[in-house]
Amino acid sequence: KKLEGIHDGAIQITTDYEILTIPVKAVIAVGSLTCFPKHMVLPPSFPGKVVHQSLNIMNSFSQKVKIQQIRSLSEDVRFYYKRLRGNKEDLEPGKKSKIANIYFDPGLQCGDHCYVGLPFLSKSEPKVQPGVAMQEDTWDADWDLHQSLFKGWMGIKENSGHRLSALFEVNTDLQKNILSKITAELSWPSIISSPRHLKFPLTNTNCSSEEEITLENPADVPVYIQFIPLALYSNPSVFVDKLISRFNLSKVAKVDLRTLEFQVFRNSAHPLQSSTGFTEGLSRHSILNLILKPGEKKSVKVKFTPIHNRTVSSLIIIRNNLTVVDAVMVQGQGTTENLRVAGKLPGPGSSLRFKITEALLKDCTDSLKLREPNFTLKRTFKVENTGQLPIHIETIEVSGYSCEGYGFKVVNCQEFALSANASKDIIILFTPDFTASRVIRELKFITTSGSEFVFVLNASLPYHMLATCAEALPRPNWELALYIIISGIMSALFLLVIGTAYLEAQGIWEPFRRRLSFEASNPPFDVGRPFDLRRIVGISSEGNLNTLSCDPGHSRGFCGAGGSSSRTSGGSHKQCGPPVHPHSSHSNRNSADVENVRAKNSSSTSSRTSAQAASKASPLVLDSSAVAQGHAAGRKSKAAKQSQHSSQHHVHS
Repeated sequence: KKLEGIHDGAIQITTDYEILTIPVKAVIAVGSLTCFPKHMVLPPSFPGKVVHQSLNIMNSFSQKVKIQQIRSLSEDVRFYYKRLRGNKEDLEPGKKSKIANIYFDPGLQCGDHCYVGLPFLSKSEPKVQPGVAMQEDTWDADWDLHQSLFKGWMGIKENSGHRLSALFEVNTDLQKNILSKITAELSWPSIISSPRHLKFPLTNTNCSSEEEITLENPADVPVYIQFIPLALYSNPSVFVDKLISRFNLSKVAKVDLRTLEFQVFRNSAHPLQSSTGFTEGLSRHSILNLILKPGEKKSVKVKFTPIHNRTVSSLIIIRNNLTVVDAVMVQGQGTTENLRVAGKLPGPGSSLRFKITEALLKDCTDSLKLREPNFTLKRTFKVENTGQLPIHIETIEVSGYSCEGYGFKVVNCQEFALSANASKDIIILFTPDFTASRVIRELKFITTSGSEFVFVLNASLPYHMLATCAEALPRPNWELALYIIISGIMSALFLLVIGTAYLEAQGIWEPFRRRLSFEASNPPFDVGRPFDLRRIVGISSEGNLNTLSCDPGHSRGFCGAGGSSSRTSGGSHKQCGPPVHPHSSHSNRNSADVENVRAKNSSSTSSRTSAQAASKASPLVLDSSAVAQGHAAGRKSKAAKQSQHSSQHHVHS
């Protein structure tokens, strides 16, 4: 450190003839430049995947150091470097500085003959038919191409060509030949990041189970993927063993070549579409398309829906434009839920008996009835899960009714679960209504998975005791309350009807009563006055009648004196004979009285007089309008005679 700095000096050369002095300037710097890391190991890569790592230099000098050159000492073009944008040429003293990125691109040397990667869609996609099966040469072409690529990779690996190295040199103004060793490794890529063997749990034939396959794109280019069940190939037996051996899949007893119980699906809200027309989603029957962007990771689900109660294994083929073919082994076991009640399997023959004997019905013949009769029969049954799956009983029904119906009642009717080979006791009560000697109903257990187990409830009763026990049945406890409520409602309705009838009668009677009161206070004739026909006949309400001629031969009679003028012109009527009635002074009434009398009902008038007087008086009422039409003279004379005759008859009476 003491010598560090700029030092000046001189070199002197002395000869016989001359002394030559050369000035010398020396700069002393204490420190070093070291590459970090000294040995750079790049991650595994393959054609289509470029890896890189940053190159750093540690400057221990106390001054800035200027970078002059970075170069590769190897002739392998797959190794190269790139200076960083904005990087300074000087290295700061006492710091580690990033000067460049070292890259390794395996695809630069192989060109079109790399061991992975191909234009998958443009070559193979048109061969796929829209039907259920695919053409035979589709798989043959894929397998041959995959074998060719994999064979190239195995050749590289056997010759140890998959491990590569290079040497990079860095020169500066203070230090030269700063070396860094770079090591790279080639690999065979895979887009499957999850296990290649999917084993599904025990699955009910009415249900489905799901497992996931996780995919990741390790390349720097998009990867197009197709999931195809093995059964869609026309002749899958040719390559099944090759696939199992190639991908080190676990050996199973038998691979089902025709099953479609395994389906691949994915819920994608926004499916991608490439420029080549490849679209994500289900393109054909059971074929799922998927696009993975560079470095992207996605998961797809495989659904297992068993059809039979057996174990089934198959393969899911994954076609892609990176390794051409990949595969996943799938295995699942289908089974069914099994339930027994009282050791009996469900079905028509599984009869759960309820036999009511005469001893149980002894209360029917008990005349004392010291206690309330009880005809309920209680039975306990064992419910067993004899299957391999746990069962969760969700509902218990009796012929469509939950928990109870038709006299049967399940006491512990709550939901419950039974693990494999477990059991539980349930209590069922039967209370007969004595309408039939045999009651047969269904007992149904419904599980959360949708399975239904139907058993038969069979109850029998003594036929000869049905009528006796039906009479002995206790009345329901709500009957008295219902009787009181109905009686109250009917009583209220009766009172309402009576009140309504009274109000209706009042409405009818009130106008009639007022009319009777009015007639009683305003009688049509004066009380105590006799019925006078002469007053009725001699007075005209429409006008003055012509003068009636008096008959001098009669001692009693009357004649009307007056002109042709109307009642309003002051016409008068006079009697010709002497009075024949003590009240004859009242016979001279005005025309208004006559109008009132004529307006009254003829029946009322007749009721107030004798039948004989009415029979003689009725034809004596004159029609004033008829008199005005030219028959006045004849009618006047006739009326005069009838009046005289009536007057005589009245006097004699």
